[in-house]
Amino acid sequence: MIPDYLASFLRENNISFSSLVIELFSSPSNNLYALDLLANERNIFAAFLKHPKSLIKSWAQEAYAGSLTREVKDLTKKENGWHFGALRASAEQIEGFKIEKMSKEMQKLAPGLWALLDIFLSANTTKRKRPIIEVDKEGPADEAEDAHMVEDTILADDIIQRDRQRKAKDATNHQELIVPVEILKLGQTLTAAYAFDNFDVDLKPSVPTIEKSSDTLKHLTSGLLFSLSHIISPHNLRCSAELWKKLQLNDESDNLPEDLAPLPDWRNLLRIHPKHSELDSHGMSSRDRWNAWKFLHDLCHHGPEYFAQFRAILGEPEVIEEVPLVKTKLVPARAIDINNG
Repeated sequence: MIPDYLASFLRENNISFSSLVIELFSSPSNNLYALDLLANERNIFAAFLKHPKSLIKSWAQEAYAGSLTREVKDLTKKENGWHFGALRASAEQIEGFKIEKMSKEMQKLAPGLWALLDIFLSANTTKRKRPIIEVDKEGPADEAEDAHMVEDTILADDIIQRDRQRKAKDATNHQELIVPVEILKLGQTLTAAYAFDNFDVDLKPSVPTIEKSSDTLKHLTSGLLFSLSHIISPHNLRCSAELWKKLQLNDESDNLPEDLAPLPDWRNLLRIHPKHSELDSHGMSSRDRWNAWKFLHDLCHHGPEYFAQFRAILGEPEVIEEVPLVKTKLVPARAIDINNG
């Protein structure tokens, strides 16, 4: 029963009992009162549990679950050293592996999880409290304890592996949802380029069969989408009819225009950028200046060591028509069972 004078004091000063308790733990000057509460915390929590409206049990469950979750996450972090791959393990790693060391480190890194596993695997929850140590001469009790330690370690490692598999599965599912949406959005812009390539996969069965080995070879086609950058709009791409009309390979038209596009020929490259064909004061065109720069570049980078000292003063080649550098985002599509060959 709360004394009347204490209840009157709290009421007159507009102080709730909960704020009083919080203040006792928050202020260093109230350390003596806080220690008294901590010394009787078992009785206090027991009283909370007896109250019909108390939420302390659900709060404790949430706090404990959160603590175990953090410990599992700590165990699965790569920097803690438990991402062990048997396929990539060296002989030294395998020979140096000791389950006792693994148990100690797991118990240190996740004490709450270790205690919970110990309860699950132990028929007597009040038994041993001593830490794990290595003993050369073991009796029956020590052997039983070591066996129990191994069970705890294996179960903890299984939790780590399951958590890693869950993360990988979640990431895969998330990626499978994102990629179709990105493909749809990119296709709707009407400025997407599509690239296809064929690849072969040999699906060898784990159990030998009488079928020919060639039957396991699958010819598939991969797809890749990427956006056409450099300020390209759908209007710029509406030129297929014009190109077809002026193409010399077009045998559907009897009256081909005079300004017909020439057939592909490497000599056409010599006629592009006509304004840059003019000679400078040294009698060199832009093509000559490029060839000279390329010669000096190769000499400084791949020639005798003496010419390496001139790399800093070589500079960049002359710009004719600069294409801005942009980062192209690639969106992979699902492989299809079609031979693209």
